[in-house]
Amino acid sequence: MGLGFGLNKSTRLLSLFLSLLVTCSTVVFVAPAYAAVQTYYVDIDTGVDASGYGTSPGTPFKNIQYAANLTNPGDTVCHEWNLL
Repeated sequence: MGLGFGLNKSTRLLSLFLSLLVTCSTVVFVAPAYAAVQTYYVDIDTGVDASGYGTSPGTPFKNIQYAANLTNPGDTVCHEWNLL
């Protein structure tokens, strides 16, 4: 004679395990969240590579690589040639 934990407890534990597995999988495999799409501006003549710059045509970054290092999927980098 068992203690009454036979198949019922095993079934409950398996059900709990599978529920947790599905929940964790959903959290792990959801696409990473990025901030809103950003446009960065670059102008070699008037730009400054520093925090607080690059997010408007009036305060561009100096180097395109500085802007590229900050980008996420969907972001845009505009250089002085396509601002016209």
